[in-house]
Amino acid sequence: MLEKCNVYPNAYYNFLKNRKAKYHSEKKHILAQIEEIYHSHNGIDGYRKMKNKYMNTELQLRSVVRRKNTKWTTVR
Repeated sequence: MLEKCNVYPNAYYNFLKNRKAKYHSEKKHILAQIEEIYHSHNGIDGYRKMKNKYMNTELQLRSVVRRKNTKWTTVR
């Protein structure tokens, strides 16, 4: 039956056991915390705080990058 549906047996049994329920609930909680912290800082977080892989890919939150004002000039 699984072969006719093109479903691998391990995927079927994982579905039955619902193995990743704890992982998905923890991830949902972490994403909510990340978004709350981001908005409490008015979206002004630097790249060092934005290292979390969920921030850019899933939540579409971006960091603010400010370029340094260099006081030196090049001499030719």
